Formats: sequence, C-alpha cells, structure tokens
Amino acid sequence: MDDSQDKLGNSLICLGLFFLWFMVSFAVALFPAAKLLIENGYDVFVFHVIETLLMGYLLLRYRQLGLDVHVGSPDRGMFLHFGLAIVGLTCITPFFAPPEAWVSGFLNYSSTADMTRILTLLVIAPICEEIVFRGFLLQAFWLWGGNVAKIGIAISAGLFAMVHWQYTDPISFVSLFMSGVLLAYARIKSNGLLLPVTLHMLINGIGLLAILTGNV
Repeated sequence: MDDSQDKLGNSLICLGLFFLWFMVSFAVALFPAAKLLIENGYDVFVFHVIETLLMGYLLLRYRQLGLDVHVGSPDRGMFLHFGLAIVGLTCITPFFAPPEAWVSGFLNYSSTADMTRILTLLVIAPICEEIVFRGFLLQAFWLWGGNVAKIGIAISAGLFAMVHWQYTDPISFVSLFMSGVLLAYARIKSNGLLLPVTLHMLINGIGLLAILTGNV
C-alpha cells in the first residue's frame, strides 16, 4: 500500500470516529433514563462521561495501530503564549456579546448535581472535545499537509463552534471559532493533545468563574 493510500485510510478512520462521536452525542439522549437525568441536572455529566470513555478507548486503539495522535511535549513558552491568547480572547468576548440564556440555568440544581456539572465543564468536556476535534477531526486533514491541513484547521474550528448550539449570539460563534483555531495550532505546535486540553480547561474555567460571580 503506497503513502497516499495509507493517508486516505487513516483520514477515513479519523472522520469515521468523529461522526461516531456525533451520532453517540445524540443517541445518549434517547436512553430511557435521559429525561430523569435532564430534569435533575445530571445529564451533562453522564452524557459526557459516556462519550469520553468511548472516545478515550478509541484513541488508545487508534494509537495501537501506530497512528499519530500523541500527548505532546509543550514547553513553558507554549503554555504562556497560547494561554495569554486564550485568556485575552475569552475575557474580551463578553464585552461584545450579550449574556447567553443557557448560562443562568447551568447551576440551578442540587449541590451534588451542580458539582458534577462543574466537573464536566472543567475536566471531562475539555478532554472529550479535544480528542474529537483536535485529535480525530483535525488529524484527518493534517495528514495531507499544505492547503488541506489549513482547510482542516478551519473545518475543525467551525464544527467546534457549531456543536456548541447553546450559544446563540454571532459574536459568541466567532469567539468559539477563533478558540478552535488557537486550539488547533496548539495541538500542531506541541505535537499532541496535552496543550489544547489544558487551554480548553482554562477557557471553561474562566467561563465558570463568570457564572459563579454573576458576571455573564
């Protein structure tokens, strides 16, 4: 099998895994207990745990095939430069975008349910989404290099923004898209997922702080 065939097979695997995640994200909402979980505020936690376990397992299987999605080796300079860019973008956005409606109801459940939602926001969702978007989806295009890789950065960032359907303001969409681009470059520059996962946690941490302080 020549190199182009290897790349094509690799890309199709990555795209297939992305679409599998997309299907699963809807399928879990059809579970018999889904309505009860939603009513009690545990849906965010349970759904993301299922998705993360599945995607994490598939990532391990993917790497066992010798395919290239690593943890990466970011240095302090990378953390500093990308971190400052992410913090700047995340903190500037609220000055241009109105408060999003979903924010006010995010932590209006029991203390236990709210803690699971915070855990999901800070840890579980960033891990899962980075595996899916900067891992599988970006990898499908980055393998080819050149303009295809650049198109992949834009596609992964655009879909990343679109799946955050809870945001309704166009400025929020632009901010999410730009965050997706920064996270993609963080994955590329560090050659792995550790840096974008950490930056994603930082983004969500700033958002959570705004929720808790009422500054949204």
